[in-house]
Amino acid sequence: GRALLQQGAAQQLSGMYQDLLATRTTLADIEEGLEEGEGYEDVHELEASIKHIQESKRELQLHHQDKMADLQTKVTTFAQQNQDVQVDRFQEDITSTQHCVQDTLSKSDRRAGELQTALFAWYDLNETRRELDYVLQQERHQLQCLHLAADVVDFSLDDVKENVRDLRATTASIRQCESDLLRLRELCGAVSPVCSDPALRDLHTSLAYLDNDMTALRTTCQSLTGTMESRLSEHMEVSMESVAVQADHTTTPKVRFAAVEDPSTSLLWRLLRRAFPIGMAVLLLLGFLCLLDPAFPHRLVFNPQ
Repeated sequence: GRALLQQGAAQQLSGMYQDLLATRTTLADIEEGLEEGEGYEDVHELEASIKHIQESKRELQLHHQDKMADLQTKVTTFAQQNQDVQVDRFQEDITSTQHCVQDTLSKSDRRAGELQTALFAWYDLNETRRELDYVLQQERHQLQCLHLAADVVDFSLDDVKENVRDLRATTASIRQCESDLLRLRELCGAVSPVCSDPALRDLHTSLAYLDNDMTALRTTCQSLTGTMESRLSEHMEVSMESVAVQADHTTTPKVRFAAVEDPSTSLLWRLLRRAFPIGMAVLLLLGFLCLLDPAFPHRLVFNPQ
């Protein structure tokens, strides 16, 4: 009978030990998943890793954390029932495993938080990079059209003014792109600890391409702005000259009219003006005499016979 009791105790102790080994195996798997490794190729791998850590943590909480507490109780009861069996080392292993469970749960929280922060930064980096690339494409297209038109189109003054305004707006847009590029570099630094070497090289290459593209656009924009501002100055000078010529044409007749001698100041005019009343009086007198004596004009005519 004693042998049967010992055999039953051994089987019971073996089953509890198998529970302890199962928890330790799970802890080892989770610890391996928490190691940084060689980094992630993209956000999808990073998402999968975070999901795996969260699921492992949930399994550890639901199936092993409480199991170790129950196991500790079972071993204590077993020791009381089987005082001839030494379980002190087993109890120490269970206590140590319980501490490992708590430590692994804390590590899982920290690691998942770190990876989530990196994931959000990677999301932001990809979105900002796409937006920046789109803006640069739009600005490049506009500058190319304006550059081609500048060589063949004779812009009016209003067109030149509008082009200058557009170019200044493009300059402001490029400055904003420069700020976005600085933001991208910061985000790249935030995600670099979790990136694999190939993924990090791709990020640096894309940022270098954006930087070169932006530098080329800035140079083109400055050149076109200088050209359009020069044309604007030329248009303004021509407009001022046209206004001056028009003003000269408007005032010239007045000047010439003022330079002509006033008829009332000439000697002949003064003489005619003074003789006019006398002449009118003589004519009226002659007319009156003719009315009185119709033969009077004949007597005024000299006749030698």
